[in-house]
Amino acid sequence: MKTTLLLEKGEIVLGSKAIIIRDRAKKEKVWRVASAAIWIIYGTLSYLRYKKTGDEFLLWSGLIIGVLHAVGLIFALLKCTKREISLQEIGMAVFKERNGKKFLDLKLNGGRKRRISKIESVVDELKAFFMAQNIEVR
Repeated sequence: MKTTLLLEKGEIVLGSKAIIIRDRAKKEKVWRVASAAIWIIYGTLSYLRYKKTGDEFLLWSGLIIGVLHAVGLIFALLKCTKREISLQEIGMAVFKERNGKKFLDLKLNGGRKRRISKIESVVDELKAFFMAQNIEVR
């Protein structure tokens, strides 16, 4: 038996063997990677301008911007955007809330995470589903 839960921008289909997630995760990941790459280029150009002018503001701003966005790029690349996830792959379901927005992080067996955003309307149903499937819920 399959159950469909509607999200703000997408849906989750809960099945007996797998979960199918239809959301904008791939689009958001591409946006994060492109944004981080642009800021890394800006930080590198600031550092190169420092080498030419000797202005220390360009050195520190370029290093801080470049390094912080490089770390953000690494985290963005470690996130998973799979649409269909087998229940065997899910190690833990972690419900979180930041700035009034609720989201779900599915921790997969390979160490990767699959984030599902804007789940305010279906939190209780998701918790009940994961508990029924004997998946650890936090």
